[in-house]
Amino acid sequence: MIPATAPIGKETIDPSDVVDFIIDLSPLLEAGEEFAAITFTVPPESAALGFRVMTEAPYPPLEIDDSHLRIWVSVEPASAALPAWNGSGTVCAIEFTATTDSTPPRQHQRTIAIRVAQK
Repeated sequence: MIPATAPIGKETIDPSDVVDFIIDLSPLLEAGEEFAAITFTVPPESAALGFRVMTEAPYPPLEIDDSHLRIWVSVEPASAALPAWNGSGTVCAIEFTATTDSTPPRQHQRTIAIRVAQK
């Protein structure tokens, strides 16, 4: 289930798109702090529709600077014609867990959402 407070990406993507999104992590950092590790997970209800965060070359998550990441998302080609994408489409989720380099490390878990619809 997607939390009601999860931010939804400004752009609706088509299920045939391969697109990038920039995630601003600066609100999670204290002064002088950086992220030591970040992991991404697509919850089962979104993964069942073929929605995914791409990790293979040339699309792995990429650190832009100390507080911004670029991720690439897509829908598996075999799932691009599912009825879930008709009309207003379906909102899919990406959960990420970010661990800081502070001592002791702080850990943040957040969910972001992206609407996928046939265009």
